Amino acid sequence: MPAPSAVRLAALVALAAAGCASSETREDRIRDREARLASGSTATDPGPAAPRLQSGEGLVEDEGPTFSPIGTRAEALRCQAALGTAAEYFSNDWYTFSDRDNPDTAIEGCDVGMTGSLLEALPWGEGRTNLCAIRWIVDFQRVARYPYAGMGVRFRTNDPKKLAEMREIVIETRSEKPVEMDAQILMLQQENMECGDERKSPYGLRVTCDGTGEWREQVITLGELEAPAWGKPAPFSASQAIALHFHMGADRMKAGLHNECDVRIRDVR
Repeated sequence: MPAPSAVRLAALVALAAAGCASSETREDRIRDREARLASGSTATDPGPAAPRLQSGEGLVEDEGPTFSPIGTRAEALRCQAALGTAAEYFSNDWYTFSDRDNPDTAIEGCDVGMTGSLLEALPWGEGRTNLCAIRWIVDFQRVARYPYAGMGVRFRTNDPKKLAEMREIVIETRSEKPVEMDAQILMLQQENMECGDERKSPYGLRVTCDGTGEWREQVITLGELEAPAWGKPAPFSASQAIALHFHMGADRMKAGLHNECDVRIRDVR
């Protein structure tokens, strides 16, 4: 497949200013990526980070270690950050991804970077000790041509009928300074597509952590998800949803290189 043009990619992620000086070579970045993959510390493919068993009801039941203790910082957490009905839809396994996970191919936008994407388990709030919220911490590094970072959580159910019933995902966000990101839905057929494949671009919409330091409700209306500025994905279908992603690219770096936003899922309706 021919490489997508820089002009079209710029419609998806605007270029940051000229990259900062770094003593780290391309070979160093590739070795770092390979070491992280070998240690299991990254989750480019959410599957290994979120082991599941199929049940007769179409639910995907969690197995593995107990929940991550409050205060844990890692690239992947087990954290119940969904309340009520939302807990029927979303698993407890959260993961990160970034330009560090790129395959380092000649395709524009697929070179290896060094942007950090980290999660922290926070208390949900007073009186809800069995729940937690997720703090997403992003440290952009202008090494890759198109720096980006993301975090995600898998859907617990794989029942197409149940997924098709979703109309809205209600989240709450909190931050100490304004941070913009995109809420995106990854569909089943996109999961194993290679970097640079035009069909892999997800549908989504902009979400803003408003910087007031208070929790703010935001509604992700699936019927209002926008097609990506670059790419040609199949028509959106909630019945094919496998994960909810939050994504920051170079065009979301208005708050600076270091960005934090707290997220929890309040409801699905």
